[in-house]
Amino acid sequence: MMMTMMKTVLVVALVLLSSSGSAVADDCTAHTTTTGDFDDGDHGNTFAENGDLKITNENQGSFKFAWVPSTDGKIWKIDVSDGTIKAVYRSAPAGYGTNPSRTTVDGSGNVWAGNRAETSGDSGSVVYIGLSENNQCEDLNGDGVITTSTGPGDLKPWTRTDNGDGTFTDDRDECILHLFRTSATAIRHVSVDQANTGRVWVSGQHGTKGGWFDLLDGATKSIVRTEERNNNPGNAVGGYGGIVTPDNYLYGASWFINQHLNVIFPTDDPSAHLTDDDPPGTAKWYKSHASYGLCYNPLDGKVYGTFNSNIHRYDAGHQGLTEFTRTVTSGFNRGCVFDANNSMWVASSNGLYRVMNAHKCNVAPSGNDCKTERFLANTYFTGVSLDSNGRIVATAYHAKVVYFMNKDAALTDSPQYDFLTNIGAAGGGQLYTYSDFTGSTVTGAPLTGTWCENYAISEVGSDVTISWNATPNGGTVALTYAFSDDGVSFTTAQALTSSGQVVSSPTAQHVRVCSTLERTDPNDPSPEVHDITVSYTCNDDVGEESCDVSYTAGAECDQASAHSDGKCVQLCFDQDGNAGPCHFPVAP
Repeated sequence: MMMTMMKTVLVVALVLLSSSGSAVADDCTAHTTTTGDFDDGDHGNTFAENGDLKITNENQGSFKFAWVPSTDGKIWKIDVSDGTIKAVYRSAPAGYGTNPSRTTVDGSGNVWAGNRAETSGDSGSVVYIGLSENNQCEDLNGDGVITTSTGPGDLKPWTRTDNGDGTFTDDRDECILHLFRTSATAIRHVSVDQANTGRVWVSGQHGTKGGWFDLLDGATKSIVRTEERNNNPGNAVGGYGGIVTPDNYLYGASWFINQHLNVIFPTDDPSAHLTDDDPPGTAKWYKSHASYGLCYNPLDGKVYGTFNSNIHRYDAGHQGLTEFTRTVTSGFNRGCVFDANNSMWVASSNGLYRVMNAHKCNVAPSGNDCKTERFLANTYFTGVSLDSNGRIVATAYHAKVVYFMNKDAALTDSPQYDFLTNIGAAGGGQLYTYSDFTGSTVTGAPLTGTWCENYAISEVGSDVTISWNATPNGGTVALTYAFSDDGVSFTTAQALTSSGQVVSSPTAQHVRVCSTLERTDPNDPSPEVHDITVSYTCNDDVGEESCDVSYTAGAECDQASAHSDGKCVQLCFDQDGNAGPCHFPVAP
């Protein structure tokens, strides 16, 4: 007895498709070779120029997200394009002190945050969190999947077990890269090093080592330098906050009125040390105007500070001289940042202030020179930063809201912001941050850049050949691949050892290819990737085909297709009526 069912399907030969539109040829090969091809895919401090992939000379990967700490021990990752909360992380393991406040973003887009409440063992702590979009996270348990937060309601636990030998075993979100224990306690100063943007300077205001500075290295997850303050003159001493200027001078703030003790330190001079008798220009402790927030103005190359209702400016020679002080608000000022219009934005206790042409505040305000405008009046702001779109990003402490504002906003605008992110509604605590939380202070050229592209493979189990051409230019170029069955969860990335390497997975329907470019000095030329080709052998039958699926007993068949064992096989017919074996499964 025989039963026959006809089923029409569509066979497509172009089965290798880039998720973002890279060129695809009829031989199932994807060529990534033009500027347009490289413009697709996921970039981290890379760009395409004349058909080549290169590391940017200005940091770009850090600005795509705002990393906002909340006082309940969480770090919120927000997409600056629309305010969406992309992830949330813990700032320390269970049982450790948290209350994060000061942050900075390094040259790879990773965030560092100091925990103000950590003082155990006369030591502080800093959490180091990787940017997943720049391939910075780590598969800690080796299961081939990066287990990490995917939204505001996905806060992973963080537990820590003491192994008794000075080491610990953590169960944590796999984008949390490390918890540093620091010399000073109650960490409040966190600033990225401009000479090596993968390193961060940290300090705190309390403990027996208050005012000591540690240089933390993200690559080795270690403290690579410590500057002691031998005759500690008291609290704060530069550990209350600060920045590192583009010419590698660290400015550390103190806001204590009875001390006004700050620090200026040349971070790129290994012979300079934080001792009391260092001469000016080497390392300088100085009693000057107290600072709460510090920010750098690219226009005049000088550091500005905030305190009470005032702003002030320090000299360009890094001698700690106060050039002017000007009252610009009616609140208590904290964070500050400069926008592309040379306006200084100040987060204050009764609104967000814009000081236009702040570099001219050394004289009485006139016209738009040193003109002050207050936005979102009576909102208690603590932090303000600049995102990749040129927007002003400001954190409101009590409201638990992050505001995204146009730098050209007018007081008459309603509302006075583009959009907002409600951290409180997502379950977050108060927002007490006033240091860089977008990466806007990173001026040093990045050492590393990445580019990744996902390709769909409909010919499951095929061997995939990955080839490329590159010029290291004194640096390195490394490629990796990872497979996925669903295009979401990928295996752990594996290194490609040579161009033309053949790789395979029996069940994979997607392959992700990543290129990492690295140079040893930010002044070196970038390595260049000229092209990447991903290909495999696939079916070339094209068009609509009708498939005659036969079910038979014994050797009874409706087509002359019996094997020697007497069983029938599935046949497919093209539009010309030619029969042949099907290259895909057809359900009855």
